[in-house]
Amino acid sequence: MQAWPPEARDIFEKSDKIIVYFLDAEGTAQENDFHHYPILGQVEVNEPEAQQALRDAVREGIAQGNVMARCFAPQHGIRAIDGKRTVDLVICFQCAQFATYLNDQPIPVAVLPISGAPRTLLNDMLERGGVPANRQK
Repeated sequence: MQAWPPEARDIFEKSDKIIVYFLDAEGTAQENDFHHYPILGQVEVNEPEAQQALRDAVREGIAQGNVMARCFAPQHGIRAIDGKRTVDLVICFQCAQFATYLNDQPIPVAVLPISGAPRTLLNDMLERGGVPANRQK
């Protein structure tokens, strides 16, 4: 199994700003989208404890991920910012995989498996921020 690229992991772990997105997997790309998926809502995770909980959940999801489906219909996204560097995760829990982007550029070999471990936390963060995350998909 491929590992998450070290640079992506480094930015994610050192990030000082984290944004969680709820995406429309079936929508048409718009000017203001997240890697070709329309943004239905977003929240900034400002509290250090919440940021750490998010990092822990994503790490757990990556560690537990093993089988990916052939589809890709992401409903969640994460942008982690460390100074001028960014790493984006476009996550499809239904398909058990995520794509990684460094500084808005895709990493072709970085579509990796992820378990559903972070899903509940991401949905809770979105809902606390006023974004009605659909828990059915």
